[in-house]
Amino acid sequence: MKNIGLFIIACALVTCNKPVKKQPAQAKIALKLVKPVSLAPEIQPDIPNYPADTVYPARILSTGVFHNDEVDKKDGRLQWMGLFKNDSSYYLSPFNITLSRVKDEIVDERPGEKTGWEVKTGKRDSAILLIGGLNYLKSCSVKTLLKSDTVLLTGHSISLF
Repeated sequence: MKNIGLFIIACALVTCNKPVKKQPAQAKIALKLVKPVSLAPEIQPDIPNYPADTVYPARILSTGVFHNDEVDKKDGRLQWMGLFKNDSSYYLSPFNITLSRVKDEIVDERPGEKTGWEVKTGKRDSAILLIGGLNYLKSCSVKTLLKSDTVLLTGHSISLF
């Protein structure tokens, strides 16, 4: 037993004289560039690019006030037909459009600045749709305009009359 105890002490002394050099662990750090992630959903509109307004044969407006780029002074020279509603029916009728400069409440900041356009028809009945530049439209009453489930897609057309 004495021999075993002396052997253990001798081994401990031998190993204590030779300190073990611990090498620092080399951390491998790989930097990876990542694309920032947004918490908001990315919106991808499913709308094809529209051609310039100059390729359309007609202009469609409603009554009200518009920004400068939404109405053109040339619109006043077009022949206009309107879809109107009175107390009991709908009808298509010609009218003279009235365009006047007004204050654009969103854009105009300086006093007296008037960059907006106001569109009026001069008719008492409610204007539903104003169509300019289609000279083949005729006055008529409209019984049914569209079925409730009708969908008009870009690039497609529907017959109203």
